[in-house]
Amino acid sequence: MTEHDFWSFSLRVYSRPKVERIFLELQTRWQLNVNMLLYCCWLAETGQPAVSTDQIHRLMQQISEWQQSVVQPLRGLRMRVKPLAQGNTQGDALYAQLKRAELQAERIEQNVLQAHSNFDEQGARLGIHIQKQQAEKNISAYLQVLDVEKGTTLRKHIVQLLDVVYG
Repeated sequence: MTEHDFWSFSLRVYSRPKVERIFLELQTRWQLNVNMLLYCCWLAETGQPAVSTDQIHRLMQQISEWQQSVVQPLRGLRMRVKPLAQGNTQGDALYAQLKRAELQAERIEQNVLQAHSNFDEQGARLGIHIQKQQAEKNISAYLQVLDVEKGTTLRKHIVQLLDVVYG
């Protein structure tokens, strides 16, 4: 396992049609952390056991300060710059720099998540159907820690995400 396995997985998943839209909806509407959602799926793909709410809670504590002090402010600044920068070459360049900085901050957060996981390189190779079920269990544990009620609309978005990730 290399340092960037989780990152490579995330890039592969994010490049699929509809994934970006679904993640952004989950992020903006329910304030879910896209990296945590990806992490839940990555663990399932690599054959790791389902994560407990205690494990999710500990992982969220590891990334909380970074998320609040670095990732979210970069995202907020990037979002505020976007409408002001349109049609302005220097503004567009600044927006692109902020986007790269935000992605780098997300990558650092992923490295922290991966480093603090109890990753077993000999994880079982699970069939795609089992991976999808495992990812759903992991995401449910994450939502439980956040105390987010899985209403019909959120459930629909999670199902869409899992369908896109696992086919």
